[in-house]
Amino acid sequence: MLISGSNVKVTFKVGSIFKPQPLLAVAGVNFDIAEKETFAIVGESGSGKTTLARAINGLLPISSGKILFDDAELNTLSNKEMKAYRRQMAMIFQDPIGSLSPRMTVGNIITEPFRIHGMAFNLDKEIRRLLSLVGLPSHFIDRYPHQLSGGQARRVGVARAIALNPRLIIADEPTAGLDVSVQGEVLNLLNDLKHELGLSMLIITHNLHVVRRIADRMAVMYLGRFVEVNSTKTIFEAPAHPYTAALLSANPHPDPDYQHDRIALPADVPSLMARPSGCEFHTRCPWVKDKCHTEPPYDISAGGHIACHFPLKPNSKLPSP
Repeated sequence: MLISGSNVKVTFKVGSIFKPQPLLAVAGVNFDIAEKETFAIVGESGSGKTTLARAINGLLPISSGKILFDDAELNTLSNKEMKAYRRQMAMIFQDPIGSLSPRMTVGNIITEPFRIHGMAFNLDKEIRRLLSLVGLPSHFIDRYPHQLSGGQARRVGVARAIALNPRLIIADEPTAGLDVSVQGEVLNLLNDLKHELGLSMLIITHNLHVVRRIADRMAVMYLGRFVEVNSTKTIFEAPAHPYTAALLSANPHPDPDYQHDRIALPADVPSLMARPSGCEFHTRCPWVKDKCHTEPPYDISAGGHIACHFPLKPNSKLPSP
């Protein structure tokens, strides 16, 4: 495996500065991403997706657990040691324009990683090569972020991410804020770069159409935990967790005559400061049973990970007896 995590937890201190309370944003997740694989994490806003992504990249500290990159435990490395591994991991941030410095030209933005890592060579030639890879003409070198459209800014962010030939790209909502036609262009670009450069990718999104198009495997996150992990094909064809089934049922369909069989969930998501007992999804689950109120679910799947006492049967939205 290229990168893996074991019981990863991320905790924040919230409330009064005199009596801060711990908030468990990522509550013990396990994951692995193979070479040249695309792994997606989906879930509602606030489920902990971006927090986990930033923890993987070292932008946030983890409170416990392990993150291994090529068998090196990242959370035990010094800043100097971690800098070498950061060359192998790159981040595409959610806001296409806001993630670019307004005081820097496109050329300076793309070459900044080289300057940070002390790599001096013909940067002008490298800028033009990177711009060409992401489908932008060379005259964009002297433009500033405010002179770019959302799609152009996203391409600049991609060029910056691939500048140092990383092995893993972490893309946080890569299509957020973009027109539908531009979303397709960005997805095609990422897919082409994955195959051309041999990249592994971690995609953070709530857009299920994105996941179905480019992800090999996916994880569904709820209240900082993975409730289902499996191949994208398996989950879309036969979701096993009620939360996954509800998310998929709410996915918009381009056919206006399509008959939606949506699963309505209560809108109120439990507070991370007052997690429900037993299965944490039981307060919203349409098929909750007595056992769900008191006993945390455990992994009972044969192939993937399913955190549910009564997983759904294939081709059915009813739980197993």
